[in-house]
Amino acid sequence: FDCAAADGKALFAKDHPAKVKGKAQSNLFTGDLTAANLSLLETRMQNTVGDNGELLNIAPDTIWIPNDGALKDKAFAAVGSDKNPTDSTNAYNQQYGRWNILVDPYLTEALERAGITDKPWFLLDSKILADMDGAIFQDRVKLIVRSVLDDNNDNNLWKGRGRFAAGFADWRFVAVGGMTGGSSL
Repeated sequence: FDCAAADGKALFAKDHPAKVKGKAQSNLFTGDLTAANLSLLETRMQNTVGDNGELLNIAPDTIWIPNDGALKDKAFAAVGSDKNPTDSTNAYNQQYGRWNILVDPYLTEALERAGITDKPWFLLDSKILADMDGAIFQDRVKLIVRSVLDDNNDNNLWKGRGRFAAGFADWRFVAVGGMTGGSSL
């Protein structure tokens, strides 16, 4: 499984190069999950340009987080109230009702296996993910599984065969916040 985008850089990088013209762009950022930082990261994603320097129609709609209690509290504090959660002015919280929140225990396990101790949070544009083939999974030969008995000991053996390919064609569908070494929001 190749974790590089089509530009040869890691999926999350501070310097994704432009293919035709323009400066390098980033989708790796520092900063806690707060309503203010959510607005900043959303704006950064919306200002991402394509390979010819054209402004893309990116509209992130999903916050994807590992299964961490403190991070869940931060996510729901940032988007779960129609009033500003940080003061008593009753100002409107523009983040309210706009986001899908995915809490993913498999993401937690993957981060732990990779030795990542940061508590990252991700913004995804689900439409761009599908339309631009951000993450690709090609099921070339569907998995076929069968069971046979071992003649020597009557143990049940499972045999399977399948072929697939997975990777990333584009990096613009996702951005990560809360990572050490990222660009500041």
